[in-house]
Amino acid sequence: MLKMNFVGVNDWSQPVYKDDKGRQWIDLNCGENNPDLHRSTDDEFLDGEPNYRIDCEYEFVNQYKESPQRFQYMMLSRLQSDCDFYIGYGKRNIKRLCGDSIDEHIKEMKSLWTELNEKPEWLTWDYY
Repeated sequence: MLKMNFVGVNDWSQPVYKDDKGRQWIDLNCGENNPDLHRSTDDEFLDGEPNYRIDCEYEFVNQYKESPQRFQYMMLSRLQSDCDFYIGYGKRNIKRLCGDSIDEHIKEMKSLWTELNEKPEWLTWDYY
C-alpha cells in the first residue's frame, strides 16, 4: 500500500502528492470529493501532465484540505491584480476598481485581509 503525502497545489489548482517511493501524483478532482490520482509525467510538480490513473491501494499520511476562506483569498488576489493594473498599465481607469476611488479599493482589500485567519505571504498590510 502506497503512502501519500500532500506536497502542494500545482498551477491548475490540483493537489499534488508524493508517494513513499518518491513519485508524484496529481488529484484531477482538485481536492473535491474522492481523489482521482494520476501519475505526474517526469514527476514534475508545477508542470507535470497527468498520465495514468493509480491502480493500487493507497492511504494518505496527510491529505489536502481546502481553506474555508478560499473565496476571500481569491477575491483579495483579484482586487490586488486590479489595483496593480490601475496603478501600472490601466491608465488610472476607475472602472477597474471596487468603489469610486483607489482609496476605497484599498480599504476593501484591507477589510478582506483582516478577515483572513492566515495572512497571505504575497500581500502584506503595507504593500500599497
